[in-house]
Amino acid sequence: MASRLVGAEPDEPQDPVVADLVARRRTALDKGLQSVTRRIEALEAYADQTSVADAHYREFEQIQQLAEDHDRLLNFLARTASDQLAVAELEGLTEEAATITSTLAQTLTRPGSRPPQPCPRFPPH
Repeated sequence: MASRLVGAEPDEPQDPVVADLVARRRTALDKGLQSVTRRIEALEAYADQTSVADAHYREFEQIQQLAEDHDRLLNFLARTASDQLAVAELEGLTEEAATITSTLAQTLTRPGSRPPQPCPRFPPH
């Protein structure tokens, strides 16, 4: 719009009254352009600030979600805390079973060893 207004002015006014009017007109156009420039700068600053605010809000939402999931995480950890004890107990039982297996294997492979005899109370099937 400003370029159309400037284009409507006489190129080189000869009359002093017309030259004065063109000068005043150009001053008014400059003020208008400065105002539009300031408005654009303000809009750009607003856009920058809202972009930063959006990033902070997304971060806030992520923190909030992690905080809500924290209770579920604690419950999960509480349920699995006894796993360490169970693993230790199972490892102990595994070692005992390995010892029994080794002892039985040695007994069965010893020369002159006899297979175990069934208990008289419990006949074989």
